[in-house]
Amino acid sequence: MDPRREAEIMEYAQREQEKKDSESLQYLLENEKGRWFIMRLFDRCHMMSSTYPDTDHTDRMLIAEGERRAALTVKNNIMQLGDDAVLQFQTAEREYAAWQKRMQDMMESQEGEDKYVEF
Repeated sequence: MDPRREAEIMEYAQREQEKKDSESLQYLLENEKGRWFIMRLFDRCHMMSSTYPDTDHTDRMLIAEGERRAALTVKNNIMQLGDDAVLQFQTAEREYAAWQKRMQDMMESQEGEDKYVEF
């Protein structure tokens, strides 16, 4: 194949992939379930905690740091989408924090089952 044509195809594929990535992130941010998914991903990828304390288990620490870096890449991609995406991400953070507080309150409450019937 002609090297110039191959370069054009690669460039086109890169642009299309970036476009699909952006559209997919915007799709997730536009609804509550998508925002929940992003925040759970970040939680599971140690975005809200340190990977450092696990120094006794270097392999686990390295895996956790790799997961964290993947989540940081997703967050950076969200931030590059623009102001609307940043606002939607902030909404996701607030929704997730409210859910965590609700669960914490439920655990601390003596009447947890009476106060929060819906699970």
